[in-house]
This record gives sequence, structure tokens and C-alpha cells, in this order.
Amino acid sequence: MHPHYLSRFFALFATLSLVLTAFSFSSSAAPSNFVAIAGDQFTYNRQPVKLKGVNYYPQLTPWTVMFDRWQGDAADNDMARLQSMGANIIRVLIPYSPDYGWTDQSGAVDPKHIADLKQLVQSAGNHNLKVELTLFDFYSGAPAAGSVEEGQNLTYLTQMVKAFGSDDRIFAWDIHNEPDNYGLWTDRHHPDLVIDWLRRMADALHTLDHNHPLTVGYGNYQNYWLKGPNGALTADFVDFISLHSYDAGNIAAQIQNIKQQSGKPILLEETGWPTGPSCNAADYNEATQQRVYRAMIAAAQSQNIGGLLAWTMWDYRPGQSHGGGVESRDDYFGLLRLDGSEKPALADFRAYTVPPLPSATTSNLQYTTAPYDPLRSIGNRQYGVPLYFVETNVYVWDAFKQYWLRFGGLPIFGYPLTMARKETLSDGQVYVVQYFERARFELHNEALASPDYAALSKDDQLRRLVELTPLGNLATSGRSFAPIPAPSAAQLAADGSLTYFPQTGHTLGGLFHQFWLDNNGLANFGYPISQLIQEVNSSDGHTYYVQYFERQRFEWHQDMAGTPYEVQLGQLGREWLVSRGCLS
Repeated sequence: MHPHYLSRFFALFATLSLVLTAFSFSSSAAPSNFVAIAGDQFTYNRQPVKLKGVNYYPQLTPWTVMFDRWQGDAADNDMARLQSMGANIIRVLIPYSPDYGWTDQSGAVDPKHIADLKQLVQSAGNHNLKVELTLFDFYSGAPAAGSVEEGQNLTYLTQMVKAFGSDDRIFAWDIHNEPDNYGLWTDRHHPDLVIDWLRRMADALHTLDHNHPLTVGYGNYQNYWLKGPNGALTADFVDFISLHSYDAGNIAAQIQNIKQQSGKPILLEETGWPTGPSCNAADYNEATQQRVYRAMIAAAQSQNIGGLLAWTMWDYRPGQSHGGGVESRDDYFGLLRLDGSEKPALADFRAYTVPPLPSATTSNLQYTTAPYDPLRSIGNRQYGVPLYFVETNVYVWDAFKQYWLRFGGLPIFGYPLTMARKETLSDGQVYVVQYFERARFELHNEALASPDYAALSKDDQLRRLVELTPLGNLATSGRSFAPIPAPSAAQLAADGSLTYFPQTGHTLGGLFHQFWLDNNGLANFGYPISQLIQEVNSSDGHTYYVQYFERQRFEWHQDMAGTPYEVQLGQLGREWLVSRGCLS
């Protein structure tokens, strides 16, 4: 053995020896019901067993907020519901990092978080569910052997094993969630350093804990056979293979490929399909999700693998997954909708039957619930809390919120119809947009780089940062509005409200002109692209005099003469969504 590795080995051995003198773990010390391994199968009470469950986050406090604002009673309700779904396991991902408050700078775990996790393990055990603990999520490190940071890692592992190593409500340790998707692997091209670190963490866990198997949740299962230093393979130092796959059409082939290279159990640790955002992709819907689940379950059964874990139990409030109110597909993977109702795929999930997994370990902890204001918790320092519209169950965040409030609000833009989302616009660029009844807002962050941006007034900054889609142009695509000759000086003098716009070759006058001037005309509506015309309104079937602008349609409601509603705006945002089949 090379002296470098010899010294590292003795350093690790010395550290673990100190730990093991403080406490010991023995599966024979008390009655237990640990899940074990025999050949390529998991066993429970020495009989083969299949696993079925979910990657678990609470509905209102997913991701790192889960333990920051622990909701014990809500989690217990979720465990009861999972039991009713026929689940027997959950996977919990721990946000290991001082940045998230799970540990301090020494690697010591915050006692509060250990207490919260013990509540979750208790609740799971009470409902005959085992818990797989993923130890290093939201962690990009892979420190060198003998380094200070590795010492912090080992301190953390020691505490986690001390808390849960003799607990048969725990199913297994997952060392890291998708370490192959972090910068050291993907950007700096050092998978060797990551694999070597994973091996050292596996060695430590195997030394500390003889009760629980361990795995690594790679994003790409083929990385199990990528060689690390001295030819080390992750497939060799884990006890079972965790497959993360969202590719229903290829799942059986992936499982077969793993079986050709390993005789260890296979757990489909992450699988699922999003049902939104609506219209962002043609197959982001509940029917496709159900087809995916049927294919995944069929593959798991036909290939006789150890089981599967759905990603995820719940849909999450749109915009939570990526922050800033920008909804994404990650908000819509749940088997349960936000209102708690079941998606069709849950029927197939429930029909995949597995036995309950009771545990011998019990506890009697009181469930605690941290104060939590869902609205205030998702605000930010610059813009404050988002606006929430109960009428459409939609939030408006940040710059979009400020623009909506400053430049027209409900009369000009209407209610929001979608959360903010990413879409590819006509210039081929991807922007964050949000649909309102009468507009679509676009966020143009490139404006922040303008040399004069900081010197602009707040209003002018917003006009640069937020642009309105030319929905008037889109609504009249294929129609011809011929430009008119410029009015003579005499004509303009005779009608003081009349203005000619050479940019589009049309005039604007009367009530429409005043409305345009009073309501941030050019930014909100653009230039006129037609003259006054008569048109049947698709929403109520009535005929109105209307005029189209680049971003809007003005309507003259003669029956409202003399009221603030004599001039109204077309619901072009709604009409555009309806035309694309995104709204009924």
C-alpha cells in the first residue's frame, strides 16, 4: 500500500475507533425488524420483500424549508395517507451544509434537526413505513482524505449513526443524492475525486453501522461502473444499486443493463412524471403521468427488482421549486394535487401491492410545529411578499408585482391566469413570462446590464425590466389593416384629440386617445395597428367598435357611456391561452 493511503487509513481507523468506544450497535441486542439483503433481493424477517414509497417532502415546506420550518403534525398526517396508499417506505433527503443550518462549521448536527428527524422516523414507524436517509443532499463537496472538511463529514456521519444506527425504522443510508450532477463532476471534470470521497464515506458507514445497507443515488446509473482512483467502482462498495430514471420507454433496458453488471438488489429510487405547467410541454399532463407509472411499475415487476420510490407525493405551490415564483415542472410531479385530490396515476401506484414493514423500535415523542406563514416565507428583501389572488389561486412576484401595481393593476391587466413560467418567445430566446387576463408580462433581465439602468427612475427601470408581449399583433396575425395617409394639418387642427403615428400609419383620437394617454400608453399598449372598426366580441357575442394596438384591443362599450367602463380592454391574455388549448 502506498504510504499516502496507509497514513490515511490509520487516520480514519483512529477516528472511528474513538467513536466505537463511545457506543456500539448490535442487531442482536434487542428484537428488530431490519431490512436486509440476500442475493439480488431485499429481505424482511428473512423473507424476500418488495419496497414501494415516495421521495418525501411536506406539501407546504419542501426542499430545505422542510426542517427549517418543521411541521410535525402535517408530516404525521402524510405518513397516515401514505400508509393508505399501500406504501412501506419513504426516502428523506437531508440538506447537509452549514449554509442550510443542518450542521455547524465543525460538522456537528443541530440538535433541533435531529429531534425533527426523529419525529419523522417515529411517525413513519407508527404507520409501518421504513425510512431511507439520504445524507448529503445540496452538497457539492468531495474533500480530500484527512482534510478538515472530511473531518466535518465524519463528525456528521458519527452523529447520524449514533442517533439512528440501531433503529430498525431506518431502511438504509443513501450517501449522496446525485453527486454526478454537481460542479466538481460536471464542470471541473473530477469524477475521480467524488468517487474516492464516496468510497471513504461508505467505508466509514460500514464501520460505524452493521445494521443498515447503503447506496449512492446517482443521477446516471452508469456511473456506478466509472472507475475512481485505484480502479474503485461505486458498484463494489455499495450494498444495492439505486436507479434514478424518468424514461419510461427505456426503463426495462436500463434494469437489464444493471443486472448484466451486478448481482446486487436494484431499487428504482426516483421515478415519476410532471403534470404541468400546462402547455409548457405537450406531454406534461395527468394522462401521460399515468402511462409512465404503468410502464415503470410493469418494468419493476417483470424485472423482479427490489421496488420503486415515486418522485413525489405532493405537487408543490407553483414557484416553490425554483424560487421567485417561476413555476416549473418540478412543482408538478406529485401523485396528489395541491388540494389533496388524487391524480389518476395514484390508482396504479396503489394497485402495486407490497407488505407493510412494522418495526420493533418505538418512541413517544411529541410532534412540534414551527410558526410558519406560507405567504411571508416566500417573499424577498427587495420586493417584499408576493401578491396572492384568491380568484385565480395565483401569485404575482417581484418585478411583475411592481409593474402590475404601478401601471394599471386590475382594470388594465386583469387577474393573473398563470404563475410566472419560462417560455421561448418569437426571437428564439427564453424569458420568464406571466399571463394575465389582458396581457402577458415578459421579464427582460438583460436590461439590468444597461449602463444607464441604475440612474433611471423606478418607473423607467420597470419599463425596461418588464415588457408586454405584442398580443394585439398576435391576435390579428393574418388580418390586413392597411395604413392610412397622414392627416392634413387642417384635419389635425379640427380634431384636437387626433394623433397620427407614422410608425404604424394609423391615427388615435377621442376617448381611446385619452385612455391611451392616461394609462402608460406606449409601454402598456404600443402603437395603434388599425383604425376604428366594428367587431363581434368572442366573449359575449356583442358587436363593438374596437381598435387594435400592438399589445391590446380597445373596446367602446356604448351602454357604459359616462362611466369609467366606457372604454374597456380586450382579454387578449385569456384569448391567447384559449387559442393554444391551455385554458377552457
